[in-house]
Amino acid sequence: MTPRTVTITKGEDWKWGITFIGFCISTVTPGSSADLNGLRRGDELISTDGVRTDRNSKGLEIVTHVAEARGTITLGVRYNPKKLEEKERKKQEKLEADEKESKRIVLEIIAFIAAFVFALLVYVVLHWYSMI
Repeated sequence: MTPRTVTITKGEDWKWGITFIGFCISTVTPGSSADLNGLRRGDELISTDGVRTDRNSKGLEIVTHVAEARGTITLGVRYNPKKLEEKERKKQEKLEADEKESKRIVLEIIAFIAAFVFALLVYVVLHWYSMI
């Protein structure tokens, strides 16, 4: 898709009205400057105020620039919904892997506690029998 330039203004809530996954716009707040100026879900950020993002290895600086900019910002974007879908798929896979790992850790903790309680119970029973 052909790149385009969109200038947006922060709203009264000091937000741009867009959220990102990587450099892809994942949501656009209805009625926001981003919405009214034609940004849409699936737009890929290719520049901010003329600084290209696709060749810039300092992605965090670009994201910080967008977050901290005051008043208006000019974004270069191109519609690339497949890239957003890929980012969302990877994010979901990571969430699922993290959830699986969390469950594994919880099960290990439960097994440890069960073993500890069992050992303590054996100790108490043996100690009690030695006192009789």
